[in-house]
Amino acid sequence: MSEAKALNVQFSLFPSAPGGPKADEIFSCVFGSDADETQSNKSVSPQRNFLSQAKSQSKGAVQSVRVLPGRVDIQISPEERVDGPDAFSTVDAAESLESLLSGIGNFPWDDSEYLRLAVVCNVVEREEDLSAANLKVANLSGLQAVCAESLDLMVQMNRRKRIAGDVEVNRVTQYSCLQIQTGQYHVVDGQLRPASVVEFFASSVNFDFNTVPGDFVFSSENVLPILSKIVELIRGAIKDLRLSSVLEFEEVK
Repeated sequence: MSEAKALNVQFSLFPSAPGGPKADEIFSCVFGSDADETQSNKSVSPQRNFLSQAKSQSKGAVQSVRVLPGRVDIQISPEERVDGPDAFSTVDAAESLESLLSGIGNFPWDDSEYLRLAVVCNVVEREEDLSAANLKVANLSGLQAVCAESLDLMVQMNRRKRIAGDVEVNRVTQYSCLQIQTGQYHVVDGQLRPASVVEFFASSVNFDFNTVPGDFVFSSENVLPILSKIVELIRGAIKDLRLSSVLEFEEVK
């Protein structure tokens, strides 16, 4: 993972009570502009599991906010592309983390309290084929001696760390390979027909760092400091990841 590129960077807040701000209000505060698309539901259903959502596209990235029962997700992900070498699109992990951390300071805080906080960052690197992706995952996870020849490899581990007072963080790290297909379709005589299909392979490391539930809640003024500490942990994990890749490359070379 020589470059920290991501498929998804997300902050999640878990309020202790319903009735907080809607997605469009959160979006304009966090991202500094009104959303291009907004939706809301009076109640949730399996088809529409959110209460409100808002999103826009900007500089090759999709910025979005989703308010679900008991949860608020604020996310940056790559703009979808369906053809050509750029169909495998990513966002810069470090820039996206910094953008969300900066924007969350403008969150429309009220007297809400939060049960948990989480930061997710899915770092990926495009690989030549599935075997190369699995070999990279085996090397990064430290299981190369056992799993170097495995296919569809997935490894997950969790290491807890105390970051402030009684606050502990689950540092859930999942290593896996991805097989991604994008396609274009044309309408012929009223029916869809495939025009082109592009396939990509990637090694993936998904960091899901979240606070361990306890007998306490986070007041609004404590959210930003805790998220800052979690982001710092993820930055360190990405740095270690890049160092592992460099060492691996030097050994192979």
